[in-house]
Amino acid sequence: MQQPEDVEIILTSEHRYKLHANVLARHSTFFAGYLTEQRAAKYPPRTLAKGVIIRWMFQLKRGPTEEEPAGELSPVNLDHNGQPLCPMHVTTLNENGKVPSKFYKYYESVLYACYGSDIPIGDEGADMMTALNGAANMLEIADYLGCIPVISKPIDIALFNHGQTLFRAIQAAPSGWAGLAMRIKSEMMFKEAVIHLAGNWNSMKSEDRDALDAGVRAVVEKHHRILTKKRQGVESRLASCYPGNMSAPGEFRPIKREEYAKDILVWIALSFFRHWFAQQIIIGKGGAGPDGGFGLYTMIVKGGDQYMEKPIMNEFHERFPLTKKAMNVLENHLAEMKVAFKDLVQRSRILESLCQLDTHKFPVGYLTCVELDRDDYPWNREVGDEDDPAAFRSSSAVAEMGFVAANRPTGNQVVQKNLAAARRHASDDNGPLSPGKHVRSGGGGGMSTSSDGNSNKRARNGT
Repeated sequence: MQQPEDVEIILTSEHRYKLHANVLARHSTFFAGYLTEQRAAKYPPRTLAKGVIIRWMFQLKRGPTEEEPAGELSPVNLDHNGQPLCPMHVTTLNENGKVPSKFYKYYESVLYACYGSDIPIGDEGADMMTALNGAANMLEIADYLGCIPVISKPIDIALFNHGQTLFRAIQAAPSGWAGLAMRIKSEMMFKEAVIHLAGNWNSMKSEDRDALDAGVRAVVEKHHRILTKKRQGVESRLASCYPGNMSAPGEFRPIKREEYAKDILVWIALSFFRHWFAQQIIIGKGGAGPDGGFGLYTMIVKGGDQYMEKPIMNEFHERFPLTKKAMNVLENHLAEMKVAFKDLVQRSRILESLCQLDTHKFPVGYLTCVELDRDDYPWNREVGDEDDPAAFRSSSAVAEMGFVAANRPTGNQVVQKNLAAARRHASDDNGPLSPGKHVRSGGGGGMSTSSDGNSNKRARNGT
């Protein structure tokens, strides 16, 4: 038995929705304030006999504006016959030759999210910046209706399904994605954005830094300071490293100068490296440089002819002439040192990438070894955890429902679509449903099957 769809929401003549009061009131503070018995239409028996079940009606009085990005949704008073007391002016869309407005689609997605439907974001080949704008617009509507927790998880999952396309978009514009992550409390997106912001902090313009949300900036600056200490530690160890047994060339103490003299070419090689390394720091290629030392550390890890190659060594040779044999021996010592320097940088793990972007396929020019902990997410520092109504969700997509512009699915139809999709997924995962398997829908007014044989039990609607 289906629950009565006792609420009608009218956005335009082509966008009318019949939904359940208990579902809307449970998920939206806006509807919870209006969907009360005191505000419900009261019908005489003859009206009820005609099958009139709409007890609350809402109309979009004004579309989106800069001041009111979600428009204005207002209640409509009904008479004893279930008709509006005052004449209604319902907007008729005429988008011939115009770019279709996505505003009403966003509204529809938010309303159906109350039933556990997925949020379609970035579909139909849209780029991720368009998806970001779409998510922001839906959040404005959800904020107006007081149901952001309902769409947070669906948006997070819908975006995550885009994989590397999403992560490349976050890398290209981390500030905007960090703001979205804050609003929907997405740890995945927030972490990814902070990694790129902290790693690229040295090259960010001051106005871009100032534009960051205060909570985001505090976390980014914290991890920038941590990265700075890591860089200083690596550079300090490179500058003071004595590879091999340079510090103890002999077994007996004190060590005589003759023992050190035997390794004169080793000391010259080390002196050449420190000369070159100091120059790199001075010209801004170290940790204080625009790339935070990424290019310098990468060269040292690659080793070989990636740095201090033959032309550089020839310059040293011109300034400090050696025999050809001595120069070859010195270069061999330097090659051995490069292995030790490479090992030092690798053991620091400063070049380890902790972002979800595939940096081998899509390389970046800064450090991504930022590691966040639970307290770095601003919402985790808030007192108390709110229940997330979006946690109870089905796996069907709104795009799979076959929506028709002039005939919008009702609440019961949405529930049945979600239930059918859940059954299909259960069948795919575990084989055909047997009497012992249990399936539940994502919202009020649905049906369930259970192992006790009562196949027509009404699903819990939370009221």
